Amino acid sequence: MRILGVDPGLVNTGWAVLQIGVGKTTFISCGTIKTVATEDTARRLFVIYDTLCHNLTKFEVEQCAIEKVFVNRNPHNSLSLGQARGAAIVAVGKFGIPLVEYQNRIVKKAITGSGSAGKTQMAAMIKILLPDAPMDTNHSIDAIALAMTHGYRFHAFRP
Repeated sequence: MRILGVDPGLVNTGWAVLQIGVGKTTFISCGTIKTVATEDTARRLFVIYDTLCHNLTKFEVEQCAIEKVFVNRNPHNSLSLGQARGAAIVAVGKFGIPLVEYQNRIVKKAITGSGSAGKTQMAAMIKILLPDAPMDTNHSIDAIALAMTHGYRFHAFRP
């Protein structure tokens, strides 16, 4: 099964595609969608949507995992995050691909065993589990972790 993990953000949206099989996880690709802060919000959201649509088609994704929204102290940041999530969700919905949301602490626990793991611990564990995966940004690392979490949970609950 091919899984797309998405770590949404208006400035940086991380994405990763993994192939999950019984007892084997293979890194396919990952990256960070960087939008230009001087462009209007509609254009930035379209870039996120369009890039994810391209990746969903190119990598023949079958399922998607996205980070569940959380509330920031700054309402503007929460709104921007929600808009980026919306663009990603619409892209996935366009293809009728199942989408599952995971809270950050659930992902951290699935990857490191601790729901309070830091970015360094997450990156180190992913490097051990997927040595071929590039560690280019925290956003793509988080997307890899989301896809892995979904893959683990999907196979754990299959008969």
